[in-house]
Amino acid sequence: METKSIKLPGPDHPITIEPNPARVTVSVAGRIIADSERALTLREASYAAVQYIPQEDVDMTQLKRTDHHTYCPYKGDCSYYSIPLGAEQSVNAVWTYEAPYAAVAAIKDHVAFYPDRVDAMTTSTRRFIMNNYTHQTAPTQFVEANGIRFAYRRFGKTAGVPLVFCQHYIGTMDYWDPTVTDGLARDREVILFDNAGVSSSSGEVPTTFEQMGADAIAFIKALGLKQVDLFGFSI
Repeated sequence: METKSIKLPGPDHPITIEPNPARVTVSVAGRIIADSERALTLREASYAAVQYIPQEDVDMTQLKRTDHHTYCPYKGDCSYYSIPLGAEQSVNAVWTYEAPYAAVAAIKDHVAFYPDRVDAMTTSTRRFIMNNYTHQTAPTQFVEANGIRFAYRRFGKTAGVPLVFCQHYIGTMDYWDPTVTDGLARDREVILFDNAGVSSSSGEVPTTFEQMGADAIAFIKALGLKQVDLFGFSI
């Protein structure tokens, strides 16, 4: 039998685990699969941060265990689940360390999701009241869709149809004049966002109007919005 190597985190390969103060939700095919305010953020070396969500906050009935397994010398044996609602996109979309090594024992009984294998993974500031915020004080939040992590802000009056601001090409949320956005927020919910590849959003900057529009649609759907009004500048 082959002996598996075991490695300890250190200066050359650091691992940290911290409570995430935000609310994390995961959705597939219009259904919320996970909704948690108790997620743990694991940061490992130069890899992207991963959200580990307690199984108690996950609808485990929507997951189907697979035969796929991997091994990490720092964390241990890893098992996988698919999400049938997501069909081929969501095969082996979820992983867990059922008996993690001592250095990462905190992630036991937690699961993690590949952002590009679910429809949306949203990280939002917990329990804030949008009416209390302005363009410059609203917290920047993040939502994931189509493998892109979109940065956005929401503020203003929550009743009615939200007003989504679409900035030109590589324009950012802060290109908008707060006099305009805050003025409209007195009567409307205002949503500002950085499109793909711009400022705090990941991905590649779209090179066509069609792709720019497709990314904006993906962002809007990831927020679960059924109807919006669009406000564009130099598009």
